[in-house]
Amino acid sequence: MTDTSLYPPPPGPLQGIAAAIGVAALLRLLEQRGGTVVYVPGRSLSPNSGLGKELGLDDEACERLRGLLSSDTAGERVKIPLARAWRARVYRLDGLSYTQIALRLGVTERAVWGILSAADMTHNQLALPL
Repeated sequence: MTDTSLYPPPPGPLQGIAAAIGVAALLRLLEQRGGTVVYVPGRSLSPNSGLGKELGLDDEACERLRGLLSSDTAGERVKIPLARAWRARVYRLDGLSYTQIALRLGVTERAVWGILSAADMTHNQLALPL
């Protein structure tokens, strides 16, 4: 993984989570739980809890995430998006091939090309001299 400060910012709704737990933990969350609803316990989120262990969170990150998502003492159910376009850009910056990105995202290589093309991250074939 490259320096996460070089990554493009995550989509709007995920920026707060990235600020709370870090980009690396956000990527793990999207890879492991993207497309599902995750229960974030209000009081018991800790590095030893299931989600804390899964994401590799420390005490401070758990506290920030709790503060961000919990409006009361009860927990919150949070829908985790797939964020495929953002993840494709991040993976490409990490040096992954189109095939590797496609496998991680569960899409075709053509879809990866389309995502990266829209983000202006593709390279046209060089013209051969005549």
